[in-house]
Amino acid sequence: MVERKFLPFMPDSTIIFVYIYAFITVFIFLLGIKRNVTRYDITIREFVKNICQNLKINKKGISDFISYIILQKKTQEQSFGKIGHSTIYFGCLILLIGTTIVAIDEDILSKISDLKILRGNFYILFEFVLDTAGIFVFFGAIYAIYRRFIVKPKYLYTDINDYIIPILLIIIISTGFVLEAYRLHLDNNPVAKYSYVGNFISSKLFLIDESLSGINNYRLLWYFHFIMALLLICLIPFSKLKHIFLIPLNFIVSPPKKRHRNAKLDVPFNILEIDENDEECEALENIGVGSIAQIRWNDRLQISSCINCGRCEEVCPANSSGRLLSPRNVIQKIARKIENAENKIELFEHIIKTEEIWGCTNCYACIEVCPAFIRHVDKFLDFRRFIVNTNFEDEAKINIFGNIDRNGNPYGLASYQRTEWLSDHEVSTIDEEDEFDYLYFIGCSSSYDQRCQEITKSVINILNHANINFVILGEHEICCGEPAKRMGEEGLFQMTAIQNIEKFEEYGVKNIIVHCPHCYNMLKHEYPEFNGNYNVIYHADMIDNLLKSQSIKLKTNIQKTSLTYHDPCNIGRLNGIFNSPREVINRVGQLREMDRNKESSFCCGGGGGNAFFKIPEKRRISQIRIQEALNTGASSIVAACPFCMIMLEDAKGNIENSRSITNVYDIAELVSMHLN
Repeated sequence: MVERKFLPFMPDSTIIFVYIYAFITVFIFLLGIKRNVTRYDITIREFVKNICQNLKINKKGISDFISYIILQKKTQEQSFGKIGHSTIYFGCLILLIGTTIVAIDEDILSKISDLKILRGNFYILFEFVLDTAGIFVFFGAIYAIYRRFIVKPKYLYTDINDYIIPILLIIIISTGFVLEAYRLHLDNNPVAKYSYVGNFISSKLFLIDESLSGINNYRLLWYFHFIMALLLICLIPFSKLKHIFLIPLNFIVSPPKKRHRNAKLDVPFNILEIDENDEECEALENIGVGSIAQIRWNDRLQISSCINCGRCEEVCPANSSGRLLSPRNVIQKIARKIENAENKIELFEHIIKTEEIWGCTNCYACIEVCPAFIRHVDKFLDFRRFIVNTNFEDEAKINIFGNIDRNGNPYGLASYQRTEWLSDHEVSTIDEEDEFDYLYFIGCSSSYDQRCQEITKSVINILNHANINFVILGEHEICCGEPAKRMGEEGLFQMTAIQNIEKFEEYGVKNIIVHCPHCYNMLKHEYPEFNGNYNVIYHADMIDNLLKSQSIKLKTNIQKTSLTYHDPCNIGRLNGIFNSPREVINRVGQLREMDRNKESSFCCGGGGGNAFFKIPEKRRISQIRIQEALNTGASSIVAACPFCMIMLEDAKGNIENSRSITNVYDIAELVSMHLN
């Protein structure tokens, strides 16, 4: 029976050479691991303990790990991931499994029994599969070099180090195939055809020059191949390849949030739990992150996991508009300082510019595409908190905070103006009704911006048509606190939230309807931290349900026009609400999707407080989005967020060929105008 021969044509002393160099390789590898871990300001013991504590032995956790880490689901969402990375990854994984089987066969089974795995049909299959895996790795590495050297995507940063690994892989695979050709030629193997790559090389190489087929040549090439393979292993913790273990560890320590939890931000302190006489008051004095030393070990692990692939930069609206911000660049600059153990260095003196951080729109597109599961927006929010709470001198942003604090809205307008324009509409305030089923929380932009007031009127019209018992707060309504939260003024947000919660509790509010995704996120995800637990309903979901239940009906003679839908980041990517707006749109028009939609939707530019301040840019983010809408050939754009409405309407007036887009509607307006 045919079986695999161990170290054929090699001298007996080779096994000693193998063990010595394998031991040296393992030692260097572990040294590199230790070097990486100590940069996180944590001991190996503490690191292992924390990893173990974060291991969740449940079906869902195991399923996610297999899906995202083992099967590379996130990586394959991008074209290079499907072609280049997957061929290298799965090819190397198969080769690793093959090498492990050889080690078990020769170093364990052969020592304790006569049992041998690599014989007969299994050996034939083994040879065929490993040849195929080698082909995958070889062409994957060539494609990686081609992409960096020839294609050169704008977002892909490349230096000499990015060529070392693929070149090394090509050398290892090439020499491995030539060694196989030597072995088949010298051994006259009866099943050589199943080692099809080596067999092909053997049939060509030694026809050219028979003198090449000497055993000494084989041995020299074998030593070279072996050393190159061990060199690759040694390089793992010292090169980009460290992501092989960093990303899985980051996944375990900081699992990616589910879409419906994406909008939930962290709470650095809780005013309700702080006693002014208690030492915990120090939490108010150390808000945010302003130096390497303040970055927690798990965040250092996350930042170090960045492989500099540039996917975040490719989808970043701030970067696309010519703003200074590149999520990749920010993370990489910090990662380099972590690697150099420069813990005392201040972020905003030597590493990051404040303009970079204020350029972020909090759209989460970077998080959506990141194969290393880095939460860039969370880091940027911590940076903003530090900036705002440390000698902050930006008058424009200080005025926004002051307006929220004094007037209850970021515009600084009087509270009595909030709903006086609704006097002619059929709507009751919370003071006028003893009993109600729903509170309609209008929000600041739709109270003060004339264009967005039309959204409010449309929602009220729909609610009245459905005979829903609802009220508004009227002059009692104040900002939900989202601009303060997203801009880093955590204390102001919490005081605003507590004021709202006290008002809700006073009037017995249970169900809240909103049409603003930003209000939705605060009321639904942030208010529970301060004992504000409510059933928060997004207007698109409500309208969809009302139509399905026939609580409201549309005209039967609607002339359906072509419409394109802009997914608001704060309701789509952050909450996973994609279907209900589309189902409503398809009832009144013909939906034409933009190229970037749903999870991949492009931001309007108004998130993260950007609707209230300006950042230097070459081209407005909203203009980029309007152009994408124009490319669909649709007659109108449908939005589902007042900020998106403002940004898109404003951009529409500044694009020459935007006349082909007749209107920008909110989904409520679209339904209201077609009610029967």
